Amino acid sequence: MKSTFFVISIICACVVRCGGCSCGQDNGPRRFCGYDIVFRGRAVSEYVDRQGPADDPFYLLISDRVYTVIVDQAIVMPDSFRGDKSIKIRTPVSGSVCGTTFPLFSSRVFFASEYDGQVHTGLCDPNEPWDGLSHRDKAEITEHLSERC
Repeated sequence: MKSTFFVISIICACVVRCGGCSCGQDNGPRRFCGYDIVFRGRAVSEYVDRQGPADDPFYLLISDRVYTVIVDQAIVMPDSFRGDKSIKIRTPVSGSVCGTTFPLFSSRVFFASEYDGQVHTGLCDPNEPWDGLSHRDKAEITEHLSERC
């Protein structure tokens, strides 16, 4: 048991130390492309969906933080989510495996992918505060996203 914990600890340390999450910068016109779901909204609650036993720190790395997000404006929305007033978005708890956090009740644009019937996003996705986007980026996202992608 101790040797298993030691091996897992070494692997986790390598992921953190070696940059387990590495994002390439894309500032081109297609930087907002490739997402199944794009919308403007506000996270209103969060919880950790912890996987495995509570006393094992390894399982926290593979757990997800789940946000309930109110949809203010659907931009790209698959039929299975069209009309939903809120969406649950999952992101890894740890930043070393590309997890991110969102302040509650702050308007932002969310870029996410759907797989396994769930919505996922991460540190490398361009989830930005709505007020922090330039006028050009806001227009790109709300008016031209479907044309360019």
